[in-house]
Amino acid sequence: MNNQLSALLVEKSKKNYRNITQLLAEADQCKVQLDCVATYEDGIEAIAARRHQIYMIADDLGRQDLSGLDLLKEAIASGCNSPIILLLAQEDPHKDVQAIRAGAADCLIKSQITASGLIRNLRYALERKCVEFELLQSNARLQTALTNSPVIVFNQDKELRYTWTHNLPAYFADKAVPGSTDHDIFSREDAAALAKIKRRV
Repeated sequence: MNNQLSALLVEKSKKNYRNITQLLAEADQCKVQLDCVATYEDGIEAIAARRHQIYMIADDLGRQDLSGLDLLKEAIASGCNSPIILLLAQEDPHKDVQAIRAGAADCLIKSQITASGLIRNLRYALERKCVEFELLQSNARLQTALTNSPVIVFNQDKELRYTWTHNLPAYFADKAVPGSTDHDIFSREDAAALAKIKRRV
């Protein structure tokens, strides 16, 4: 991972902006070029410009109708692929879950942020995003390779339940639905024999 990062902070409070700036200045593991905007509208515009590697958004942007979580959702819906971290004024497990489900890379409590911890969160968020991108590319290549291919591919979990299938013959495709097992498709003897083989893998 590069030791120099570019980040955007969307934060209405000048005090909080100074705190984040000071924490980043104290960290010696990585240099962060931090820009800041103070409003929802400026945040959307700056994120749309795609000039930063990572984004931090304060949940409280001084508006009753729109929050930092709303900004995060709008940014992702508009095609932002860079990691976004939501900054909360206080612990809120419900909002944590909402943010992660909406696509946030992480949620941090402002009062609990440390210099080393912040750098670690930024770098880990970037690393996870890179891994996600590589997985998407890998899946896209696999899908391209399987298109119009006679190869049969399927996946089963540890309990040997089918989770997904590709290119199964019609007879099997009707039965090998997510959650089904070989016992739903084959005779008892054949299913037991298949399970014995698969559990060796």
